[in-house]
Amino acid sequence: MGFFSSQITKPNFDYISMPYQTQVAQANFEGQVQAFQSYMDQLRDQYDEYRKMAEATIAGLKGSADDAYKSAKSRIDRDQEEFNVNADEAKVRTTADARFRGLGSSTIVNQLQDAVEDRRQEGLESFSQRRMDLDAKKEEMDRAIESQAFAIRERVNRSEPIML
Repeated sequence: MGFFSSQITKPNFDYISMPYQTQVAQANFEGQVQAFQSYMDQLRDQYDEYRKMAEATIAGLKGSADDAYKSAKSRIDRDQEEFNVNADEAKVRTTADARFRGLGSSTIVNQLQDAVEDRRQEGLESFSQRRMDLDAKKEEMDRAIESQAFAIRERVNRSEPIML
């Protein structure tokens, strides 16, 4: 007998246990994939919550700016109504006072009424100027809110999880 036939060969356990080791490796790999997938799902859920909070913040900014604008505009409208009422009352009082003094049909009454109307026009111009200033502030606030919204959205987009 030759050299090779006299050697006692031991069984190749690696070859025999290969199907089992393959199953174990496959199970380990699938477990790692499942863990990674659940981790990514958690990250995605956190990102969605973060995005919802950012959108709520932006909506809150816009809402508070709109509320402030509406409040200031209603204040101007209320002041203008009061001004018109006071101007009408001043015109009536001036006319009544002039007539009481015996100047009812003279040019002095007309001059007094013209003076009251001039003051009314100045007041109305003042209110229109206040409205234009308010509109300019509103546009400025809208631009500032849009820039803040852009920055918030950029920050949110940068925090989006990357799927591999």
